[in-house]
Amino acid sequence: MEYFDSGKQLTCTRCGKSDFANISCPNGHYICDECHGKDVFDTIREFVINSKSANPFEIAEILMGYNDRVPMLGCENAWIAAGAFMAALKNHGAIKITNEQIDEALYRTRKQAIGGYCGLTGVCGIAPAIGACFSVILGAACPKDQETAATMRVVGKIVNAIADQTGPCCCKNFVRTALTEAVQLAKEHLNANLQLPAEKIICTHVDRHPHGCRQEKCSYYNDTDSGTLGHEDFDYLVRKAIVLGVDEAKIIDTSTVAVGEWVQWKCQYGCPFYDKDSLHPPLAPGSDETKKVLSEYKKALLLNGSNGPLLSQHAMKIEQEAYSLGLYKAFALLALPFGASPS
Repeated sequence: MEYFDSGKQLTCTRCGKSDFANISCPNGHYICDECHGKDVFDTIREFVINSKSANPFEIAEILMGYNDRVPMLGCENAWIAAGAFMAALKNHGAIKITNEQIDEALYRTRKQAIGGYCGLTGVCGIAPAIGACFSVILGAACPKDQETAATMRVVGKIVNAIADQTGPCCCKNFVRTALTEAVQLAKEHLNANLQLPAEKIICTHVDRHPHGCRQEKCSYYNDTDSGTLGHEDFDYLVRKAIVLGVDEAKIIDTSTVAVGEWVQWKCQYGCPFYDKDSLHPPLAPGSDETKKVLSEYKKALLLNGSNGPLLSQHAMKIEQEAYSLGLYKAFALLALPFGASPS
């Protein structure tokens, strides 16, 4: 496709409608948004309405796999994101979702998801697709108060999550990234615990990308020919942690971890666990040793939860999962307090 820095007046080769547009094929052919994916919309709608799955990723992967009907890039993928999310909520049953609400979310998405606008305006159509879902469910509208605010915050988080996966843009990646974020947001705003993928998603659309796949920079890419693993596995570990039940999980740079000298004093003068086991000073590693070991790692998975012992169990399971992926340096640091109170 050819992308213009400035819009041009073009005529749709299918319906003859003139429009102001920024994208055409190299030969000058242009298809308007109304004609683009016209038959695909009905296919997606029918599939999600009749789906029995409560897993949005399962629904989305099937639809994105319709290679002969769903293009690699395009707003059809936004329709898939909205439809998969709404259908999964409906089949999950935690909240009542009707087929009419699914239709409404899809139609709203179709109005806002405009081809190429992820790069042209900074808003991928998949973000308003998820926003449309929350708006329909929460009843958001201009005169409303918190319903609209919550919907806007949802869209903001989706945009931020997608922004971390750009360069070049990839609709398949964006659908998966948005749904991962949407599952968390459904728990927060709708009290609905939707399913995350039980296994790591490996993208099968690498060769279809017209601008070139991001490959090892993508969370869903895996070079099966070389058998190597990249940092995309971290995103899988984040999803795995959420499945286990942690409140939040996030990849951070180890350079952002602050190691303070004051910690040992804090434990020595006020902690009943001081000098009781290897998890506490002075038996635990000191600040210098901690800094030295952290310097040998680039990334860390930060887990958050209210139950320290349970969080530690989750961390150890994630360590085992990371090791099985080939991340042999993985090491879990346990949450405190841990164990029984000293006698």
